[in-house]
Amino acid sequence: MQTQQREVQRLLGRCLPRLWQYERLMKAIVTYHDISGPAHELENIRAARVDEAFTKTLGTRRDGCSDCASWPRGRHRRR
Repeated sequence: MQTQQREVQRLLGRCLPRLWQYERLMKAIVTYHDISGPAHELENIRAARVDEAFTKTLGTRRDGCSDCASWPRGRHRRR
């Protein structure tokens, strides 16, 4: 049993860097997918969205990720 547990831990450890990379990419997509506002405020809006996205976990950002990547604007999915 311990041998199998070590093997699972080893394989998970090999996957973690890739999962972290995917998390950063998804957060970047959510952050930059749709920025709008007055031209003189765009940089401040972008900075606020970066702060918000990168201080939350991907699990808490899940709805934002699926909304920006999968659904056309203005349409809501059924839950």
